[in-house]
Amino acid sequence: MVLPGQQSSLSSLQELPPGLPELHMKFFRLRSLASFLVLLSTGLLSQGQGAPGPLTLQQAIDLARARNPALLSGQQHLRAMKANEVTAGLIQNPNLTLSGVDVTLPANNPGNPYSYAANVSRLFERGQKRRWRLDIAQSTTQVTESQWKDAERQTVLAVKQAFTEMLAAKAAVKVAEDNLQGYRRTVELSRARRDAGDI
Repeated sequence: MVLPGQQSSLSSLQELPPGLPELHMKFFRLRSLASFLVLLSTGLLSQGQGAPGPLTLQQAIDLARARNPALLSGQQHLRAMKANEVTAGLIQNPNLTLSGVDVTLPANNPGNPYSYAANVSRLFERGQKRRWRLDIAQSTTQVTESQWKDAERQTVLAVKQAFTEMLAAKAAVKVAEDNLQGYRRTVELSRARRDAGDI
């Protein structure tokens, strides 16, 4: 989701010199990976006693959706926009104004008699202003919801990429360990051949 304050930063990203947007995207991915690892560690620590089991991809996605600060703030912003729809549909209440003049003077003063006034006013909107206000508020809510869904999609993509990179790193460690064991066996065989005088 692109919040109102972030719209200008995205538009300015397109005006950067060549090469800098890619650097910015790499930094964004690293920041997303770090956020995912922090969320992962806090989720594991909050599970309580015992050794926590490994997270599945779906569990990691659910954890990111539930605890990502950007998504949580986007949900609050979306709720505020929906509240603006209610505000835009309100009709102003009539106003009743009461006033009095010279009410503190004695009653037998013929030069300044008591004076009271009552006034009722109501705003009548013309030109379907209320309908246009509602249309604008509903359109703003739709845009905000689309931005929030886009932010959720990007978060899920970042989690999937981080999860895939973690699995690839795990596989690379396994391959490196297998290579190390094979190298040690080769060294032991060469040492045995040397001791036997075969080399």
